[in-house]
Amino acid sequence: RFAHCGVALSDAEASVVSPFTSKSKTIQSVVDLCREGRCSVATSFASVKFLIMYGLIGSVLRLFMYYHAINLSQWCWILVEGFMLVGCSYVITLSKPLDELKDMRPTSSLIGPTTLSSILGQEAINIIYLCFSIHMLSSQVWYCPFSPDNVDVAKWWLLSDNHMATVLFFSVIFQQHTTAWTFSFGSIYQQPIWLNYLLLVFFAAVAALDLYLVLGEPSYVHHRSEILN
Repeated sequence: RFAHCGVALSDAEASVVSPFTSKSKTIQSVVDLCREGRCSVATSFASVKFLIMYGLIGSVLRLFMYYHAINLSQWCWILVEGFMLVGCSYVITLSKPLDELKDMRPTSSLIGPTTLSSILGQEAINIIYLCFSIHMLSSQVWYCPFSPDNVDVAKWWLLSDNHMATVLFFSVIFQQHTTAWTFSFGSIYQQPIWLNYLLLVFFAAVAALDLYLVLGEPSYVHHRSEILN
């Protein structure tokens, strides 16, 4: 009665008491079930924490946007709220369980100290990083603050054609990227991150795109995204 689940060591159909079956008919199936279960719990918590961090990052982004009276372009919003959100949420779930069973169970509380410390600690780092990025921009001798007074409200997309919007965009993309990366680390319940091949390919593609937008020559992509590089 105290067990979380049961394993039927037979080829028969699963029941309420034993919802899992095993063809190997060995007690090792219990270990395999625990490995898979702990990996599933850790992966689910990683996905939830990423979505929470995504909301916190977006809230801070909008706070700075409203303070400076600016906006991001449509292409930037598609990359932030479409490509990054869907892509990161998917590749995080592809982590495989570790080959051996550790003697420590994953946390089962969404509001426990382990979960809250990982979220609040990383959000504090993100806020410090964002403030430092804005300070680095505003301290440049050539920087001229954007004035929205001359922008027609009906032409809201012109609010994204400035250096502050570009800095906020790259800061947020980097924060989302690193958040998904750190929550995908394994070694306790999951395999190491470098064994999640699709995650590595996705992050490499995002990093290559970021480097192109930052260091590349002005192109059609920069023009459509209204990114000042």
